[in-house]
Amino acid sequence: MNDIWHAVMRRAAQEQWALRRLLRDRRGILGISTGRFQNTSAYSVLYDAGTGTLAWTPNMDNGNVQLRTASVTGTLVTPSNAEKGMTLILIIVQDGTGSRVVTWPTNFHFPGGTEGVLSTAANSVDILSGVFGGTNWLVALSKDHKA
Repeated sequence: MNDIWHAVMRRAAQEQWALRRLLRDRRGILGISTGRFQNTSAYSVLYDAGTGTLAWTPNMDNGNVQLRTASVTGTLVTPSNAEKGMTLILIIVQDGTGSRVVTWPTNFHFPGGTEGVLSTAANSVDILSGVFGGTNWLVALSKDHKA
């Protein structure tokens, strides 16, 4: 085990970004794939991005499952720090007023080419899921989840 740890640390020293990811993701089980660290946990902890505008940039360094309560209409920004093959699950909750509308990034591609439209009822819950292909996100919107 000690030899494996030393090999991992040597690799991290060669690639600074790998060391940063290792330090950020101490809770996950780390594996090596094509020379890069990946979280091999069976799940990702939900990141609560708080309440605010939908003109927001999901940061993949915060995890791939993120919650945003929409209090203002806006244009979602393409997620930052995404790598090819990453998955994203955005849980979007309308605030107590509702009627918040999102404009999706141009590199979000929906089934059939028709962009998803959020549920607008107060406190409604929609889930956007997608896979990053390196340039574009292939996404689908699941609407109006009930508790």
